[in-house]
Amino acid sequence: MKPWAVYPGSFDPFTLGHLDIVERASRLFEHLVVGVGINSDKRPLFTAEERDPANYPSVADFFKAVAASGGIPCVFWRDGTTEGEADPGRFLDDALGWGACAAALTPDVLWNVRDVESRRERLGNLERFAVAARERGIPFVAGSFMERAGQKFVDSFDAPELEGYFRDFSDAAFWVYGHSVLQRAAGFGVLSAWARDVFGADRSAANVFFRDVGKAAMPGKASRRRIEAVAGPGVSPDEILAALRTS
Repeated sequence: MKPWAVYPGSFDPFTLGHLDIVERASRLFEHLVVGVGINSDKRPLFTAEERDPANYPSVADFFKAVAASGGIPCVFWRDGTTEGEADPGRFLDDALGWGACAAALTPDVLWNVRDVESRRERLGNLERFAVAARERGIPFVAGSFMERAGQKFVDSFDAPELEGYFRDFSDAAFWVYGHSVLQRAAGFGVLSAWARDVFGADRSAANVFFRDVGKAAMPGKASRRRIEAVAGPGVSPDEILAALRTS
């Protein structure tokens, strides 16, 4: 019989890191009690009562709020070693069902690992995740945890282990930038009514367009003004790209 365990914390707020610990502990113990405590040394963002799970929005509701604000609902995938990430296809299908349209990961934790077996396992998981994401037309963005001073803003992509994914990371970065430029200039972001009317359910065509916008749009006001000059309910993707590519 596995023993019980108690996981106390202030959980202000409850983060993906906390969730990862809960998932790992759940496999080690028969019963896991998560206790929300009060730390008198901290100035809490939420009261203990507000941190009750019943008072938190669902993931789907949170993603709706992100989309309504013009953002990109995104799900984070760590390394595929937890039960919830073991099947990347199911993980991404669930994310799509909640309203996500992108994924994020931190390459450094997947290859920069001392233990050889752990590195091999995580890189194998990354490949399975990448295949599942490509099949579903889900861009995956690379970033860093930024947990301490002096940490790199983003991982080094010249590592041999990441060579096969550089195009994915690069395209996703341009895709995010393309969304940001169009959303700010005309409200034509990835989840906008305009994008739905133009691309419908063709996620692949939409991804290519927003990536190409990201490549064509230069930082600054000039690109935004060019979009504003042609933006309208009936404007086509080709017309937007032509305006951005005008020298």
